[in-house]
Amino acid sequence: EGPDTSYKFREHHPVVHVSHRDAAEYCRWVGKRLPGEREWEAAARAGHFGPKNRTLFSWGDNATVAHEHANLWGNGTFPHENFAEDGWRGTS
Repeated sequence: EGPDTSYKFREHHPVVHVSHRDAAEYCRWVGKRLPGEREWEAAARAGHFGPKNRTLFSWGDNATVAHEHANLWGNGTFPHENFAEDGWRGTS
């Protein structure tokens, strides 16, 4: 929306536009670390990893339920129509 916008009335929106550097600095500030590649993959796959236990999505192979598990734009034409079907108008 631009440089003159504010976070007011968005305190409960999901965090967006976080760079790797931002995340690393936050981790350092709180005394933590970012996960390594294997840790990230294990978390992203929700335990469905390994050669015999692969799924397309972390919730399984069913793409029709993606809206229940993923942050999607919705039925509007991106980026002009956001019908806020997920409850987050202006935050995709």
